[in-house]
Amino acid sequence: MRCGLANAVSSYLPGSSPRPSPRFPASTTSSSEPISTPSSTKTLRLATGSTSNRGLADTSVAVDRDSLASVASNTEIAISTLTFAELLVGLHTASNDLMRARRRAHLLRIEGWVEALPFDFACARAWAQIYAAVERVGRKPRGSRAIDLMIAATALAHDLPLYTLNPKDLRGLEDLIEIVDVG
Repeated sequence: MRCGLANAVSSYLPGSSPRPSPRFPASTTSSSEPISTPSSTKTLRLATGSTSNRGLADTSVAVDRDSLASVASNTEIAISTLTFAELLVGLHTASNDLMRARRRAHLLRIEGWVEALPFDFACARAWAQIYAAVERVGRKPRGSRAIDLMIAATALAHDLPLYTLNPKDLRGLEDLIEIVDVG
């Protein structure tokens, strides 16, 4: 299925409809399997020791078709429902019909191929840890950064590496989650 997402994302055509696909299995891979990441990614910190080939893409990766395809070529990607909400905001705030159509097609493709993880009680508990960690390094966990940190909390709650194009935004979380710089 990883190749299916990579192919679907890289062969994106505006106005095309997503192909149906089964969701990811509920179980994760064995911890004895090696991590496989695209050569263009840089792992900043492996905090969890996880060797799963699953990961959570933040909004910066989900919105960028090339980055998403690169990560999905070797990793089963999930997104937070918060990322999905941010993508919907992008759709509804598009400045013209062509941009709106492209964003809608991209969003539908993602919805058809990527597992969406809800922000639930476990994520709320993880967010409290992340909030405190960000405050400890002298950064503000509120405002425009809040949703990014809640997405990071989703990665922490599900013990998944977080794929991002903005690793600086996650400074201070290296001891809690694996942050993978896709840029």
